[in-house]
Amino acid sequence: MRQGVRANRMSSLRRLYQRFRRRCPPPRGCIQTQDYRARGGFSSYREIEPAYRTQRRLPETWGEEPHWRFTIKQDYPMPATFIAELDHGRVYGEGVVITPDNLVLRDVSVEFGAPSDYHSICNATGLPRWIDFNGRLAVIASEGGNGYFHWLFDVLPRFGLLEGYPADAFYVENSQSYHHQYLQLVDIDENRIISAEKATHIRAQTLVIPSLPGTSGNISGRACRFLRRLMDKALRLPLDTPIYERIYISRRDAKRRRVLNEDEVFDVLKAHGFVSLDLTGRSVIEQIRLFAHARHVVAPHGAGLSNLVYAQPGTTVLELFSPAYINPCYWTLANELDLRYHYVLGEGESYDLSTYPHDRNRDMIIDPKRLSWAISRILTNI
Repeated sequence: MRQGVRANRMSSLRRLYQRFRRRCPPPRGCIQTQDYRARGGFSSYREIEPAYRTQRRLPETWGEEPHWRFTIKQDYPMPATFIAELDHGRVYGEGVVITPDNLVLRDVSVEFGAPSDYHSICNATGLPRWIDFNGRLAVIASEGGNGYFHWLFDVLPRFGLLEGYPADAFYVENSQSYHHQYLQLVDIDENRIISAEKATHIRAQTLVIPSLPGTSGNISGRACRFLRRLMDKALRLPLDTPIYERIYISRRDAKRRRVLNEDEVFDVLKAHGFVSLDLTGRSVIEQIRLFAHARHVVAPHGAGLSNLVYAQPGTTVLELFSPAYINPCYWTLANELDLRYHYVLGEGESYDLSTYPHDRNRDMIIDPKRLSWAISRILTNI
């Protein structure tokens, strides 16, 4: 019996040893693309647009001081966009780019909340052994790409940067229905897709690396122009669906950032001719059409507002926030598209920079009187 137990343990240890033997070491550190370029590390590099600073219009607040979460991003630097090529480069997981000398190209390998000189992959016990790809593989995937907002503004516009650049295959997320629908709009043959999954590790003969279109949450004009070209194509497709000028996007069935007194809120909006819509289950083309024809949009902060990229210039937006989580990303979008942006804060404690909780899960309660006051001014263009 003891010999049998000992034999089983030895067999398990051998399997474990073989498993780790087939793994490769984690990256040894991080480097920025421009620093790697200065070393002569790329086989090709082309800048598409230089870095610049954007000056944003503050939200219309009818004489009140705009919240500091907006003012700190009024004057904001936007990075250069580029295409780099890396012979024998690797891509792992959600678009982490690894050089042949085992460094993470940090500015094209997003990790939310991590400092710019660090990536947690460097602390991994090891990575799965890579699979070789004999050809030109373009990296499109990025962290967050399985969420609608990051897919639209961080991932999909990388196809636009690649226009005119040859690639044999694309490393990109394709697990969600909207992924497939958008890939059809971009005319990407799904037979040329390598699915970006958690443990996927590919080494390409040539890795083609488009930059991110901007910094996450700070939407670039280039990303908007690319998505609006897709809108023009989508609007030519036949679809029989009702359209409305005044829409409220509900998060009633969401797990976070719900309007807890939504019945009261919608009573106010209904009196002004708004209809309540839930975007869950609607096709990409249907969502594009809804926002392309809306003239007034009200919604609590959430990914559904990403579709504002399809709104017409001059469309008014009223975004609802909890004071514990004010994310100005759709205000940055409104600036790029010449939308009239407003916001209303829910009830609760106000926070300064030192106490702000950044609680992205916090639900909200909106004062109906405050909302009615704001809507009246929006609709009368005061």
